[in-house]
Amino acid sequence: MGKGLGVAGTALSLYDNVRNDGVAKGITKTAGGVAGAWGAGAAVTAGCAAIGVATAGVGGLACAGVAFGAAYLGGKYGSQIAGWGYDRARDAVNFVNEKAIKPVADVTRTAVNGVVEIGETLAEGGKKVIGALNPFG
Repeated sequence: MGKGLGVAGTALSLYDNVRNDGVAKGITKTAGGVAGAWGAGAAVTAGCAAIGVATAGVGGLACAGVAFGAAYLGGKYGSQIAGWGYDRARDAVNFVNEKAIKPVADVTRTAVNGVVEIGETLAEGGKKVIGALNPFG
């Protein structure tokens, strides 16, 4: 049952993240949340085992409660950190596009327009020469 709840929770989180942030960022945030939840829960569980908390009875319930809380917080903040990282990566791509790729494209576009204008001028001049040499026109 626990795995089913985890799958259902992940599916709901994925749906919510994609609906609010788009596909790419939504998947990134969901993956960050899953990793954060799993990591935090596993760390608490390992800590409980390391200090010898019983896996049954009150100690086991306390450990499970702490692991559940840690997994919740790990999932919440893991998702937020992944979203933040996604936004910073997107900012870096936009910076490169604006500062490097766009200026090169603008220079290229300007050069092509200049070549087209020269070509049109030459074509017009050629038409005039041919028109002047045409004995029927």
